[in-house]
Amino acid sequence: MQTEILNNWLNFRKMISFSFVKYMYIGVTVIINIACLIIAILMMFAPGLFSSDGYNFFRTIGHLILLVIVTLIINLIWRLICEKAILMFSIHEMLSKLTEGGEHV
Repeated sequence: MQTEILNNWLNFRKMISFSFVKYMYIGVTVIINIACLIIAILMMFAPGLFSSDGYNFFRTIGHLILLVIVTLIINLIWRLICEKAILMFSIHEMLSKLTEGGEHV
């Protein structure tokens, strides 16, 4: 039993990346959202960092709306990247199951 597990591990028939991608998705999503929240707080309380002419309420609101849109787009792109990775690992796992009964290439 143990040699079979080791054999599957060494021949890349068993992938650990499937669960790794899930945890990485959660971690990076949290980091993205925290970074955007920090940028939003800086926009509200230190507007001089983002414009040279001082505080302008409408410009700050526009920046915040743009930040929300950009945050949503970044999260969507990150989700698509992770889904593609999980899909590739799922295909590999299904192909490995198909070859278990026959010869291994």
